[in-house]
Amino acid sequence: MSFAEKSQTLENVLTNQFDIYYNTFPDMLVSINPFDAKVVKCNATFERMMEYEKGEGSNKSIYEIYHPSCHLQVSQLVNKFAEQGFLQNERLKLISKRGKTIPVLLSSEAIRNDNGEILFSNSCLRDISTITDLETSLQQANEELEDKIDKLKQKNQELEQFAYIVSHDLKEPVRNIDGVLDLVYEECDEKNDQLNQYYEYIKRSTTRMSKLIHSILDFSKIGKKGNFQIVDLNNIMKNVLDDMCLRIENEKVKIYCPELPVVYGFEIELHMLFQNLISNAIKFKNRRRLPVIKIEVDEQEDFWLFRITDNGIGIEKGHAKRIFSIFKRVHTNIEGTGIGLAECKKIVELHKGRIWLDHSDKNGSVFCFTLTKKY
Repeated sequence: MSFAEKSQTLENVLTNQFDIYYNTFPDMLVSINPFDAKVVKCNATFERMMEYEKGEGSNKSIYEIYHPSCHLQVSQLVNKFAEQGFLQNERLKLISKRGKTIPVLLSSEAIRNDNGEILFSNSCLRDISTITDLETSLQQANEELEDKIDKLKQKNQELEQFAYIVSHDLKEPVRNIDGVLDLVYEECDEKNDQLNQYYEYIKRSTTRMSKLIHSILDFSKIGKKGNFQIVDLNNIMKNVLDDMCLRIENEKVKIYCPELPVVYGFEIELHMLFQNLISNAIKFKNRRRLPVIKIEVDEQEDFWLFRITDNGIGIEKGHAKRIFSIFKRVHTNIEGTGIGLAECKKIVELHKGRIWLDHSDKNGSVFCFTLTKKY
């Protein structure tokens, strides 16, 4: 076989291979004449997707293959292509022979002659039906989620307003009961042990009710006032310890605290968070040993991790989640409203963190919480 024959054979093989590749390519390939806006050539994938017979795709006007809703956009893209010689990832819709809509991404490149004049375009039309369906599903899911979020916000607002109104309206009656009780007791001529017992019982009940009302009000106000700002937790800790200095001194509490970070947050709420956790550690102390509280902090990539360890009476494992619910008290024999840890949970979540009981036994408890670095 001569060299010329070998060259011709090779050229035929390559041409056949190209034709096979061109027609089996998964995307729709078309060449458009820019002067009459008609299809010069197309691959088999295009004809199959458009539901054409073999050879039917050629000579189709681009306004026949594109959905009528896209014709204005197509006209604008024709002018854009004439100016710059290419198009990239333009979203359009094809319409098949039987009326099926096919969402596509169009990319085109100009083929020019030696004078730089555009002869025709080589275009790739990629079917994005699956992507479009996913986008539609995602959009519907987002709309449903936003609707649920709006409803949840509304319910939360209603709940907070309810808590505020109820608490506010209860303050006066409780104050009146407490005042009348004192008057009746003072004016009573004959006091005895039973009367004193009843008086003390009602007095304790009104005092506890008053504390509960104030706690509900404080809980409903978390995150409602103040500004989100840079907060030095060292200052927060100093103020907390100053506020509790008499109690710490009387209880002979040892508190170990390292250098704390500067975070973004609500100053008043962060004060409440540390005060509640330290106060709880003191409240649930073990009477057989002096209270020791250790505060630790570790820097992670996206958040600060805090640990507050005490040597108190501990909490049973079964109550680990329950303790963060409002009014859920574990040690009913110890005075309290059962709202402190619920406040802590709400404050931590307000700062995009989480709080949990990491460990607890008869030797004490370890509470952990995180505060995010990203806002």
